[in-house]
Amino acid sequence: MREHENMREVAALLPDYMGFIFYERSKRFVGKEFEIPKGFPNSIKRVGVFVNENWDALLQKVADYRLDFVQLHGSETMDECKSIKGKGVRVIKVFQVDGDFDFDQTKLFESCVEN
Repeated sequence: MREHENMREVAALLPDYMGFIFYERSKRFVGKEFEIPKGFPNSIKRVGVFVNENWDALLQKVADYRLDFVQLHGSETMDECKSIKGKGVRVIKVFQVDGDFDFDQTKLFESCVEN
């Protein structure tokens, strides 16, 4: 979501979450001049989507946009997720799954991400 009118229309449907992609190489990147419109409902959880973002920049975006969650799509480690969670940010960790993926890896993250 990046266009104000689109955000307002979707927000009127009262979804539980709304995602904002802060990964510049994505075709759905929010852009450099991104703003969440005034009056955005507090009941909708704000999710920032990131890929291998610099931690200071990530935390700044959490503060600037009052993000409730970060959804991490990169190679973030368990310790990095713990560090972010320790700063009061809810973490959703995404894994690239293929035929060789070891699902036991996900168990290592259970203490530092949302279940």
